[in-house]
Amino acid sequence: MERLAGFINFMSEIQKPINSAMYYTGRASKAGSPAAGINTSPERLAESVRHIMEEHLEPMMRKNDSVMENLQRILPEELKEHCAVQQITNGQLKIKVDSSACLFSAQLSSNQLLEQLQQDCPRAGIRQVRFVLV
Repeated sequence: MERLAGFINFMSEIQKPINSAMYYTGRASKAGSPAAGINTSPERLAESVRHIMEEHLEPMMRKNDSVMENLQRILPEELKEHCAVQQITNGQLKIKVDSSACLFSAQLSSNQLLEQLQQDCPRAGIRQVRFVLV
C-alpha cells in the first residue's frame, strides 16, 4: 500500500512536467478542441518522454538525491538505521521512522536537520521536516 501511495504521489509530482511536454511538443489541444491535431507517432512520443526526463525528472531526481545523501550525513548516528526519506513535496521533507523512541529523538533534532539541509541543499527548497512513524 505504501508503494502505491508513493507512486500516486510521484504521478501528481510529474503532472505539471507532462502538461509542459505536451505543450512543448504541440500535443496539447488547441482552443478547447478535444485533442485536435495530436501527432501520436513513436518519434513524437519519444520526443515528449525525452523532454520530460531532461527538463523535469532528472533535475528533480538530482535534487532529491542530494537531500538523501546529506540527510544520511547529518542524521545522528543512532538514527541513521531507523530513518529513510519517504517523500519530498511542496517544500516538505517527510522522513519515515521505524520506532517511537527514534521518532521522539528525531523530532528533537528536526530544527537542526532543517537548518543544515537548507544550507547544504538550497535548491531543494525544503521549508519543513516532518517525521512519520511506520
